[in-house]
Amino acid sequence: MSDIFEIDKEVEKVRFVLEKGGIDHVVRARVGLNLDVSGSMADMYKQGLVQRVVERLLPLGLACDDNGEIDVWGFSNDAALACVATRQNYKNIVDQEMMDGDLDHVLWKGTQYAPVIQSNLDYYSKAGSPVANFLRKLFGEQQERPLPVINYFLTDGENADVRETQKLFEEIEKNDIQIYYVLIGLGNSKYDFLRQSAKRFPNVGFVSVNSLTEFLSDETIYEKLLPSELCAWLKHEHEEGEDDEHH
Repeated sequence: MSDIFEIDKEVEKVRFVLEKGGIDHVVRARVGLNLDVSGSMADMYKQGLVQRVVERLLPLGLACDDNGEIDVWGFSNDAALACVATRQNYKNIVDQEMMDGDLDHVLWKGTQYAPVIQSNLDYYSKAGSPVANFLRKLFGEQQERPLPVINYFLTDGENADVRETQKLFEEIEKNDIQIYYVLIGLGNSKYDFLRQSAKRFPNVGFVSVNSLTEFLSDETIYEKLLPSELCAWLKHEHEEGEDDEHH
């Protein structure tokens, strides 16, 4: 059985979960993945578990992303866009693009969330930034509403920059930036900040994962990665986009 056939089977599972969530059409959204590369994650990379994370999330990109891609960041107390995962290059991408790429200044340090969230915003919000929107309105220019973004955020530890991260989540909400964070907390940490953020912000969700190995082999993984709140948010963003096009 070929890899492509297996991936296509997983894509169908993703679409089935979306249909159950009330989305019965092709979803147009960008998909991003923030991967913790702090020191405590080193063993998971050596064991190949993080490569499996990319493989399990790739069908989400193929089902949702307009380009069939996943934008992948590495973060510790710094952050950098590491690679773009596609159907063609996903095999061994973690070793080839992240471990042997340009992440030396990021690898195996502390844990902060704000640098990578800011990097996400810089990357996705250029066309849809408040300044750009203001200028378009000023000059009467019409432009399509930016595509919504689903960003999966994998970490095994709590962050040292709670205040800075909270300010960024507040900025995202205040400026109506179309990005939804699925925060995945690994292991036994309490993740009080992540849990509170998921309760407070409508575009933030939290998934607790005790064992990454078990999570990756879970037949219901896409139901966990596409919770009802995210599906409702996606539906709302698409309806708003359609309304914008009609005005």
